[in-house]
Amino acid sequence: MTELQLQAEIFQYTWNCYPSTRRKFFHVSNELPTDVDYVLSHVERHVGTARWFVILRDSIRKRIQMFLSRRKASGVVAGIPDMILVHHGRCYGFELKTETGTVSQAQNEVHQVWKEDGTPVYLIRSLEEYIAVIETILGKAERSAA
Repeated sequence: MTELQLQAEIFQYTWNCYPSTRRKFFHVSNELPTDVDYVLSHVERHVGTARWFVILRDSIRKRIQMFLSRRKASGVVAGIPDMILVHHGRCYGFELKTETGTVSQAQNEVHQVWKEDGTPVYLIRSLEEYIAVIETILGKAERSAA
């Protein structure tokens, strides 16, 4: 299962089983990379050495840089947990990973800052693990998953 599939499964479970959390449990779209060369290398991988790309490479680099700078300036912060729950005046972070996925340095740093502030962050690798955690926060499901 991919991280995105796990995220969808967890979101749907929460939406269906805990209707009181609707619009209080969400994903912050924060996945875009911040390194221009990283983005450019992925574009190159898909277009190869197409003549138009070689000619426009510097222009494309500048546009990518502008786009990434705007995102960063608008509040995109590397390492923010994948899912966030706001419940009874508290905030909870959920970092979702596959069975073999690792937490990045930026994620570790954000998690540490949040924990020092009293905001729990949970590392979740399966729906079952999530259910066990969410039940400690919200109690038993309000509705059945079926």
